[in-house]
Amino acid sequence: MDVATAGAAPLAGIAAMLSVDALALSQGDTVLVVGAPGGVGSIAVQLAARAGATVIAPALPEDEDYLRGLGVADVLARDGDVVAAVLERYPDGVGAVLDLVSYAPGAFDGALKADGRVASPNAAAGDGPDRTNVMATPTTENLDRLAGLLAEGALRVPIQETYELGQAADALGALGATHTHGKLAIRLA
Repeated sequence: MDVATAGAAPLAGIAAMLSVDALALSQGDTVLVVGAPGGVGSIAVQLAARAGATVIAPALPEDEDYLRGLGVADVLARDGDVVAAVLERYPDGVGAVLDLVSYAPGAFDGALKADGRVASPNAAAGDGPDRTNVMATPTTENLDRLAGLLAEGALRVPIQETYELGQAADALGALGATHTHGKLAIRLA
């Protein structure tokens, strides 16, 4: 694997892996991934689709082809009421929500079935049964598992742009100001 992928994979990959694990997705599940175009979301979408879940995601029109290429089955407009859009297409709600953008619980609870599950690396899952706030812990086991997925080609880490170390400030500025597909990377050497 190239150096940029090796550098970009661990934190985002582990956060995605543990979030999808917490949702216990399987064939027939439907999961709403909020923040799917970003670094963690791009990886989580692939893992959720690999588990057999139907993946839906709110996104901009320019994200649709990118997300479908990762495994999103249904792209919703993100500029409106996402919960209403989910319920219009899935009247009974979805079985799981992976919230990668909120910092307070409950933003997408209205889209859930009564027994739905929520996971978030941003503490947006809230407290209670079937709600998991994930900490991306880089243990040997997690890193080995991620490396295995990458090595077998079951997972890819999309990198939108790679910056040189002297452009680190530009990369940080782009992170806050640019709508990204995947990760931004900084090359150290």
